[in-house]
Amino acid sequence: APIVRSIKNAETYTKATYIWLITSILLMIFGYRHCSYYGESTNLKCGTEGCVLKKRTIGHKKYEIRIDRHQLVKSEMVSVSKDFEILGPAISSANSTNKKGANYKKKKQRNSFTLVYREEMHNINDNHDGIKDPETGEVTILMKKINLYSRTYRTQSNKLSSYINARRPQISTIRESSFVTWQGVLSIVLGFLSVMVCLLAGQFWDPTGDDKLHRDRRIRQNRKYDPINGSRRSDKKY
Repeated sequence: APIVRSIKNAETYTKATYIWLITSILLMIFGYRHCSYYGESTNLKCGTEGCVLKKRTIGHKKYEIRIDRHQLVKSEMVSVSKDFEILGPAISSANSTNKKGANYKKKKQRNSFTLVYREEMHNINDNHDGIKDPETGEVTILMKKINLYSRTYRTQSNKLSSYINARRPQISTIRESSFVTWQGVLSIVLGFLSVMVCLLAGQFWDPTGDDKLHRDRRIRQNRKYDPINGSRRSDKKY
């Protein structure tokens, strides 16, 4: 094929330029895919009749649960581990310290809040990331897995508790999302910079005519030049 023949006959620097460009683009694609794969989002919207929970977890897993208002049990503020395991009630940073001699150092706590609802026969859904109690049929879903060191969990939990206890007819959408990872951002930035440098310094076609003649002459002149003595080498053989 003409394309295959052109690739075989291309100069090494031209081939290297295209390999460089393709590698840079693949690096950008990897960064985007990494952010997309590890992205998470939570969207809870509650009206007068009940709530709709939409979640997207790691690995492009999505699910949607419709919960009637009478099924809602409670919302609790909890402390979680780095693996998102519920450890107990939430601990404020002011009450959490590590004592080392006479110095006190505050320890940051990972705090979140939960939504607990009771499943019924008409809306049993096992496609979720919550914890189900087989005896009571209650499902506990960890609502916040992003930015666990912020204090927004308290406001969101109080808002949800007010709705569950019928002190609010409805609540505005509770939304959490994160679609950025440092590995993905770094890959995209490095790939973009590499593409820019490749476009500026790369050779996308072989030089022809006068360009090739001037380049070959310049190479021959550089080969004959002696950088130590500051003179040109002689081609004569003795």
